[in-house]
Amino acid sequence: MDIQTPNSGAVLIYNPALSEEVRVRPFPRLPFLVINYALNHPKVISDSGGTVDKSHLSERIKSFCTDLAALGETERQEITALFNAEDELTFLLPHQRNEKTMIRRWTFDADFLPRKVELLGENDIVLEAFEWSNLMINPIFNPKIFKAF
Repeated sequence: MDIQTPNSGAVLIYNPALSEEVRVRPFPRLPFLVINYALNHPKVISDSGGTVDKSHLSERIKSFCTDLAALGETERQEITALFNAEDELTFLLPHQRNEKTMIRRWTFDADFLPRKVELLGENDIVLEAFEWSNLMINPIFNPKIFKAF
């Protein structure tokens, strides 16, 4: 996971198979400097309460389905869908958190793969964002690529 704020370039590494802690490299130019934090430590939780173990693509897709299912009939009428010139589809969904109504903005590409998920607070300020690039359906990999690991 690459972090943009407070330090652009900071990296969070979380692999539950190796450790329950989040490894943080706050400065990319100092790769030897690694700090370990508990998964629920305030230093590695987003301002809106998100944790690194819930940031991967499948978790975000599950969250989209959960958000849709949780909406009542009145709230479903508040969903906005927008298309842009790049054939991206954006949904604006009402989202409840801590008794506040916010907007969750979902952007999908032409293949309906998620590209960006943002939680918007008051005045459309982005509180949390997840973004993916280079997603492909059924890509072909050279088998040698996995031998490096």
